[in-house]
Amino acid sequence: MDVLGTLLNECWLPDNEWQDPAKIERMRRIADRVREMDGHLYDCFSEARQKSFCSKKGRDLPSLRKGFLKWIEAEDIEQGVSYLFQFCAIEIVTILVESALLCRTEEQQKKEKTLEGYSAEFNDINTPLRLCHYEEALKRNRGWSLRGDILFWKFLTI
Repeated sequence: MDVLGTLLNECWLPDNEWQDPAKIERMRRIADRVREMDGHLYDCFSEARQKSFCSKKGRDLPSLRKGFLKWIEAEDIEQGVSYLFQFCAIEIVTILVESALLCRTEEQQKKEKTLEGYSAEFNDINTPLRLCHYEEALKRNRGWSLRGDILFWKFLTI
């Protein structure tokens, strides 16, 4: 919809404007990770991807939305705005977890370089993320370091 309430036609915009390169890269990394998972780990992963702040198993629950809005201190807003806040919250969590995964991968690669000649399995997909990975991800996020904003800045790789 445009500002006048008219439905925008997709053909008005070039196709490349509809593609988000960061999301495409994230989906590629997810596909790579999924290929390495066993059945149980994949079940846990797919269940976690379906989680929501305002709904459960695809059904919108007012009690969950109310709790989420209370948590972000925005209790008196319209339902549509709550969906926007939920989207932003999910994107922030996604950025933080993806950045922590990149930090863990870099840490594992550094350990492999220092332990050449030893048979150590550092690239195990079951190695959990630790608090230090999330802290490093926040340190590298330019938006967080400059303004305390995770969502609108890119992650810096070393």
